[in-house]
Amino acid sequence: SGRGLQFSYKSSIQAWIDAGIPANMINPGIPFYGRTVTAANSMSSSMYEPLRKTIPRGDGDDREEADSSCGGPKVFSGIWKYSNMRSEGVLESPDSAVAPWTRQFDNTTFTPWLFNSETNDFVSYDDTTSIAAKAQHASSTGLAGVMVWPITNDFENELLGAITSSL
Repeated sequence: SGRGLQFSYKSSIQAWIDAGIPANMINPGIPFYGRTVTAANSMSSSMYEPLRKTIPRGDGDDREEADSSCGGPKVFSGIWKYSNMRSEGVLESPDSAVAPWTRQFDNTTFTPWLFNSETNDFVSYDDTTSIAAKAQHASSTGLAGVMVWPITNDFENELLGAITSSL
């Protein structure tokens, strides 16, 4: 129980099963990237804070692009590839952030998140701990497996290793 549970990996899978989809036909996805937003207040202890409307730049590969279907202004995606979190100095290991970033872990949704106290940027992503738990849940629930995207966002097979060691 707790805030965010209704949006969690496990509750989403259970909703599909409760809707009549056989577990062995469910193949949940695990992203190898994170999404960034900027908090209006500090998120050093809770990820449930008001957010600013502007999406900040994500990693070094993030570029401003316009949504051609809407004709809107150019904006950043806010995406951080896991590999770039590791290579651009945000994470020094799968579960340790580099200052001014701090890593937190939400035990309700079993999801890690990062907070930058200088910019108020917040990144929600999956790491080796959360991915191992998701892969194990898929296996123990009798799901078809898991899929990842994109596989090229891994860093030295850390995330893939978390999946294979959990099955």
